[in-house]
Amino acid sequence: SDRYQTAAAVIGAGGTATSTTAILATGLNFPDALGGGALSYAKGMPLAITQTDSLPASTLKALQSAGTTNVIILGGPTIVTQKVVDALAAGGISVLMRLAGVDRAATSALLAQYEINEGFVTTGVNVASGYALGGGADALGGGALAGKQNRPLLITNSDAQAGPGVEAFLTGHATTLAGGAVFGGTGAVSAAVVATMTADARAVG
Repeated sequence: SDRYQTAAAVIGAGGTATSTTAILATGLNFPDALGGGALSYAKGMPLAITQTDSLPASTLKALQSAGTTNVIILGGPTIVTQKVVDALAAGGISVLMRLAGVDRAATSALLAQYEINEGFVTTGVNVASGYALGGGADALGGGALAGKQNRPLLITNSDAQAGPGVEAFLTGHATTLAGGAVFGGTGAVSAAVVATMTADARAVG
């Protein structure tokens, strides 16, 4: 009857997860959940969504049924609040960590670094648009592909700005990066942003 029950049904359709860790993101905006798609696919982690101040009963039940014992929260405490954390704890699920930057791009960069620490490649990275008007539609299929490739999936701040977090990640890994893909057309990620990110990824001093 709503997005939370649909997401819970998807988790249920997957059966018992291969990981006891799940990913939890807001159901009120798409960038954080979109960025988590690659990790979900690669590590067999359920990807759940929640309201800001309230954990839907359907979400908690789905996580429990999947065998989840802890979660990685994507987004800051104003996006997924302590009330949600408390509801998880009451349901026997603890928070492993929270990955939260100053904006959607920075959060995706923190997630990308975590993924690399967990075995994702440093030779390739994919990028999806965080453009609000785009709704994430162009990049929805990109999460599973990135997960299959074991590549981090970075999220831009908008169609016209990669975001300092994304740029810093690309610059920081320029010595190993060899390629990647952008999901969506130039209306989602402009040619200028692609050029800037390419230059960052090649900025080997």
